[in-house]
Amino acid sequence: MTFTAIDNCIAILRADGSMERRCDGMLTYTDNIIFVELKNQRKNWISDAVEQLKITIECFTKHHDLNLFKRKRAFACNKKHPNFCTGHKETMKRFFDTYKIRLNIQAKIKI
Repeated sequence: MTFTAIDNCIAILRADGSMERRCDGMLTYTDNIIFVELKNQRKNWISDAVEQLKITIECFTKHHDLNLFKRKRAFACNKKHPNFCTGHKETMKRFFDTYKIRLNIQAKIKI
């Protein structure tokens, strides 16, 4: 398994040259890819995490073929807020419909 740090390690620039928000990292192994965003905040953490995952995935797909991976997942996790409402099915469905990547919103990553 390989962990690739993205946030503060790989530059993703906006059109004006400023730094874009991006997820924390990515795990790859055999034919699996997992994008990871870790949060440590109470307010708006899910929308912030999902947005950072989207930006990173869009940049990644401009330069790499996601079809090389059989299993594609994204995790938005928050250790400070492990007990949250699980009513995010619409967000997860929209994410999958757009990127063909399964989004998991939870406190821990289980591989």
